[in-house]
Amino acid sequence: DLADAPVPIDPGLKSLVTVAAQECPGASQCRFGDECLAERALDRARSAQVVVTNIDLYCLDLTLGGGLLGEHDAVIVDEAHELEAIASRTLGLELGRRRFGWLAGQLRGLLVSGSDEPARLDRVGEHLHAALTPFAGKRVDPAGPDVAGVLAAADDAVAGVVDVLRQLPDTGVAERDGRRPRCLQAASSLLTDLRTARTPPAGQVAWVPEGNEAVLHLAPVDVAPALTTLMHAKRTTILTSATLSVGGSLEPLAARLGLAEHRRVLRVASPFDYRNQALLYCAAHLPDPRRAGADFDAAAIEELAALVGAAGGRTLALFTSHRMLRLAAEALRSRFPWTVLVQDGPPSPGLIEQFRDDEQACLLATMGYWQGVDVPGPSLSLVAVDRIPFPPLRDPLLDARREAAREGGRTPFEVVDLPIAATLLAQGAGRLIRSTTDRGVVAVLDPRLARASYRPAILASLPRMRRVIDGDEVRRYLAALAAERSPEPAAP
Repeated sequence: DLADAPVPIDPGLKSLVTVAAQECPGASQCRFGDECLAERALDRARSAQVVVTNIDLYCLDLTLGGGLLGEHDAVIVDEAHELEAIASRTLGLELGRRRFGWLAGQLRGLLVSGSDEPARLDRVGEHLHAALTPFAGKRVDPAGPDVAGVLAAADDAVAGVVDVLRQLPDTGVAERDGRRPRCLQAASSLLTDLRTARTPPAGQVAWVPEGNEAVLHLAPVDVAPALTTLMHAKRTTILTSATLSVGGSLEPLAARLGLAEHRRVLRVASPFDYRNQALLYCAAHLPDPRRAGADFDAAAIEELAALVGAAGGRTLALFTSHRMLRLAAEALRSRFPWTVLVQDGPPSPGLIEQFRDDEQACLLATMGYWQGVDVPGPSLSLVAVDRIPFPPLRDPLLDARREAAREGGRTPFEVVDLPIAATLLAQGAGRLIRSTTDRGVVAVLDPRLARASYRPAILASLPRMRRVIDGDEVRRYLAALAAERSPEPAAP
């Protein structure tokens, strides 16, 4: 399991030892089918009475009509606030030059020397990359003049590859070791995605995310109809999470997940006494981050350093940008003797373990650590958040959802942005109290939590902690906790 590797795995290396769903020909057409770990797990799942899997694989099973995990009468989705984002990704597609390049590389070892199909695939992949690059961070019209011609050329090239592969004899080494079936599966999947992208279904949006690699993404603006048809209408669905409500209401999430009707709600009280176990501190004296720019950054880092010093380390600091993460890491490392762990890449179980084992360490991280981090006990007294985590305004998929809300007569901010920010902030705050004996502070350095008109909706989404805006009171509280937990005095 690569997720448990002690070091980050380079994408190039990962591609050598894994097979994507678009490439897998199935157990019956692969000489490793009988010993494949994934196929063994799926076989067990199909005959089991209870199957535990992740939301990504379950959504993939939905799109395949239940062909992976087998028939079932009920599904329980934990952390169901993630279902919308994962379903969007699974129900959509991605097209980039790497898919063409991978297929070209496989064909070079399969076709006779001098075949022009691999070089043609490489060319159309590069042409697609060049055509998509100007749209980075923007929506794109696949039928528009800038992209349509490239997609059509790619369609012709991949269709030619499919024809060639089908004409190859189904005997010999390439058949026995699975190369031909794997290439045919990958080419057929790529061709299907190309044709979908050329004429997107109604209600889908196409865009190119920001980044070095220009990739065309296609996803449904609204996943509710698909979830209703593929999931809720076929079985009993139970959605559970500590952060399903926004402003105390389940309506926003229920509508987005296709549960506007025929649902029952059970609210289960938390086992934690938040009012006596935790403080919610808002640094109301700091400048507005929307206007202050560098002044806010400097003030927020000073505030964070004072809180970390009072807590004697023991801090999980969550940031909405890598820039603030780097600034804070530099500042804390220069001031304190404690270990300052900094996220570098995807969430790492090893990094979290280091933080848990070193009682005075600080862990600084971005979005990947806002949920799923479980560090009960004396290693965590302070969860600090630099800003209310509103989604980026330039996200093309979310922009399409804002547009749909506006067309439906609803307020985009209330339908799209506020639920995401409230849910993510609640998830971040939930990292603090993980047992009945934990105590500490959730510090939000964004003064909008104390002033903005949407403040009640966000506060109603958070655990019911005692609220404080007096920084001196919070630092005294953290220092007292630090004194209890360590014979050494906290840093000034």
